[in-house]
Amino acid sequence: MRDLAGPNTLILIANVQRYPVHHPLAETKFYTESTVKDFERTELPVTALHSDFQRTGAGNCVIHVFRPRGDKKRKSASKDAKKEKKAKKEKKEKKEKKEKKEKKEKKEKS
Repeated sequence: MRDLAGPNTLILIANVQRYPVHHPLAETKFYTESTVKDFERTELPVTALHSDFQRTGAGNCVIHVFRPRGDKKRKSASKDAKKEKKAKKEKKEKKEKKEKKEKKEKKEKS
């Protein structure tokens, strides 16, 4: 997508949402995380759609709007994405460590 887009390109992608937003398989993750480095992204509000398509949740229509970022913004977004990924990893490791500790304590009580 990045290679095909020029500086003034506006990309619209319509998608039928198959999973709720916070579900691990939700398509939203692709549209938010994998494009953050190169594109500014927004979603059209549901009210902008025809009334037949103004549902929310699984099965609704989502229209994603992408505009290429400038070089400075691109580098900044890349750093932000890396920081966010690192924070998620640390949080996951902390949770796993806590669960392991609780499991060990539970085993010692038995």
